[in-house]
Amino acid sequence: LCGRTLVGHEPCGTDLYDMHSSPMNSVAQAAMSEIQDECFRLGIALRTRHREGGPNQYEYAPHFGVATAQIDENLVCMEIIQDVARKYGLVALLHE
Repeated sequence: LCGRTLVGHEPCGTDLYDMHSSPMNSVAQAAMSEIQDECFRLGIALRTRHREGGPNQYEYAPHFGVATAQIDENLVCMEIIQDVARKYGLVALLHE
Protein backbone atom coordinates (compact mmCIF):
# COMPACT_ATOMS: atom_id res chain seq x y z
CA LEU A 1 0.00 0.00 0.00
CA CYS A 2 2.72 2.52 0.92
CA GLY A 3 5.62 0.92 -0.96
CA ARG A 4 7.50 -0.10 2.20
CA THR A 5 7.07 -2.64 4.93
CA LEU A 6 5.74 -0.79 7.95
CA VAL A 7 6.61 -3.37 10.61
CA GLY A 8 9.19 -6.13 10.78
CA HIS A 9 11.76 -5.06 8.21
CA GLU A 10 15.21 -3.55 8.61
CA PRO A 11 15.83 -0.06 7.12
CA CYS A 12 16.91 -0.20 3.48
CA GLY A 13 19.68 2.39 3.90
CA THR A 14 17.80 5.63 3.21
CA ASP A 15 16.13 5.55 6.63
CA LEU A 16 19.31 5.77 8.66
CA TYR A 17 20.55 8.84 10.53
CA ASP A 18 23.82 9.11 8.60
CA MET A 19 21.93 10.39 5.55
CA HIS A 20 20.95 13.46 7.58
CA SER A 21 24.38 14.06 9.09
CA SER A 22 26.57 13.62 6.01
CA PRO A 23 28.24 16.79 4.70
CA MET A 24 26.47 19.17 2.31
CA ASN A 25 27.94 20.17 -1.02
CA SER A 26 29.64 23.58 -0.99
CA VAL A 27 27.05 25.43 -3.11
CA ALA A 28 24.14 24.22 -0.97
CA GLN A 29 26.08 25.02 2.20
CA ALA A 30 26.77 28.59 1.04
CA ALA A 31 23.15 29.13 -0.03
CA MET A 32 21.75 27.73 3.21
CA SER A 33 24.11 29.88 5.29
CA GLU A 34 23.01 32.98 3.42
CA ILE A 35 19.34 32.05 3.87
CA GLN A 36 19.85 31.51 7.57
CA ASP A 37 21.72 34.83 7.93
CA GLU A 38 19.04 36.75 6.05
CA CYS A 39 16.28 35.20 8.15
CA PHE A 40 18.21 35.98 11.35
CA ARG A 41 18.46 39.65 10.29
CA LEU A 42 14.67 39.72 10.08
CA GLY A 43 14.23 38.00 13.44
CA ILE A 44 13.26 34.62 12.00
CA ALA A 45 14.94 31.81 13.90
CA LEU A 46 15.79 28.70 11.88
CA ARG A 47 16.79 26.18 14.51
CA THR A 48 18.57 23.61 12.38
CA ARG A 49 19.45 22.68 8.83
CA HIS A 50 20.26 19.22 7.57
CA ARG A 51 20.25 16.90 4.58
CA GLU A 52 17.25 14.83 3.70
CA GLY A 53 17.33 11.21 2.56
CA GLY A 54 17.18 11.97 -1.16
CA PRO A 55 20.13 13.32 -3.13
CA ASN A 56 20.59 17.11 -2.98
CA GLN A 57 17.62 17.64 -0.66
CA TYR A 58 18.04 19.88 2.37
CA GLU A 59 15.72 21.11 5.07
CA TYR A 60 15.35 23.84 7.69
CA ALA A 61 13.47 23.43 10.95
CA PRO A 62 12.03 26.72 12.25
CA HIS A 63 11.51 27.42 15.94
CA PHE A 64 8.11 26.57 17.32
CA GLY A 65 5.97 29.65 17.93
CA VAL A 66 2.53 31.18 18.00
CA ALA A 67 0.65 30.00 14.90
CA THR A 68 -0.33 33.45 13.60
CA ALA A 69 3.23 34.77 13.82
CA GLN A 70 4.74 31.52 12.57
CA ILE A 71 2.67 31.59 9.39
CA ASP A 72 3.97 35.05 8.51
CA GLU A 73 7.56 34.06 9.28
CA ASN A 74 7.25 30.90 7.18
CA LEU A 75 5.95 32.87 4.18
CA VAL A 76 8.81 35.39 4.42
CA CYS A 77 11.31 32.56 4.87
CA MET A 78 10.00 30.78 1.76
CA GLU A 79 10.45 33.97 -0.29
CA ILE A 80 14.02 34.32 0.98
CA ILE A 81 14.74 30.67 0.18
CA GLN A 82 13.50 31.08 -3.40
CA ASP A 83 15.45 34.32 -3.97
CA VAL A 84 18.73 33.01 -2.57
CA ALA A 85 18.40 29.64 -4.33
CA ARG A 86 17.93 31.41 -7.66
CA LYS A 87 21.04 33.51 -6.94
CA TYR A 88 23.08 30.29 -6.52
CA GLY A 89 21.56 28.58 -9.58
CA LEU A 90 19.49 26.22 -7.41
CA VAL A 91 15.77 25.45 -7.38
CA ALA A 92 13.80 25.56 -4.14
CA LEU A 93 10.96 23.08 -3.86
CA LEU A 94 8.83 24.16 -0.93
CA HIS A 95 6.66 21.10 -0.44
CA GLU A 96 7.06 17.54 0.78
